[in-house]
Amino acid sequence: MCNYTDSFIQSPIEVDGIRMATIEEIIAMKIDVVQRGGRKKDFWDLHDLLQSYNTNQMLDLYELRYPYTHVVCYNRKTER
Repeated sequence: MCNYTDSFIQSPIEVDGIRMATIEEIIAMKIDVVQRGGRKKDFWDLHDLLQSYNTNQMLDLYELRYPYTHVVCYNRKTER
């Protein structure tokens, strides 16, 4: 069994006895992967999620999930 060490910003959801991360958690994880290179699939996933979340909402979720690694968000805060 694999233990995930990063803390979640939301409680996992459970469907049919299977625990899953929320969409908001997945958004934060996708941004983390993309800022380190990512794969084409990660970019497409984020693109599809733009129908429900804007970029600022996505970056806010990333900052909550990874408070000490949000280099990508530093310039965004100083430009606001």
